[in-house]
Amino acid sequence: PGKPSPITSLSVRRFAHPARQQPSASDIFPRSVFPALRHVDVAYLDDDWDDISIAAEVASPQLESFSGSFEANALQMPNLKHVRTEWENNVDWAARGAALGQHAKALESVNTCYSDGFADPFLCHLGDFGSKPVELTSLSLDYD
Repeated sequence: PGKPSPITSLSVRRFAHPARQQPSASDIFPRSVFPALRHVDVAYLDDDWDDISIAAEVASPQLESFSGSFEANALQMPNLKHVRTEWENNVDWAARGAALGQHAKALESVNTCYSDGFADPFLCHLGDFGSKPVELTSLSLDYD
């Protein structure tokens, strides 16, 4: 492994690996090399080749913005302020919405694409089922 980097923002649009087998998420984004990440944009990076998603690999309490594919169990990002997701096949968007609303209470903006079933469980969990105001400044739900 490399030595720790002071990089706080990382955007990856494409990752090519010379080996026939794709590298793991931990090979691309090792926590030991990127311990200070606060902003991650991997929106166009396909990470379905590995059992561990990129979101799970970069998840940390200091992460403030994330753009890309995520799994419901990877959202242990309590200080996440901005999240953007893209369309994915065979996804339970209701479960992802509930997980995001439950674990990311500092959210200011959410932008999802093709995420049918996401909004209601997300907003219910974010507002603790009506007991707290939802303090989002931007919510974009694109179903087309």
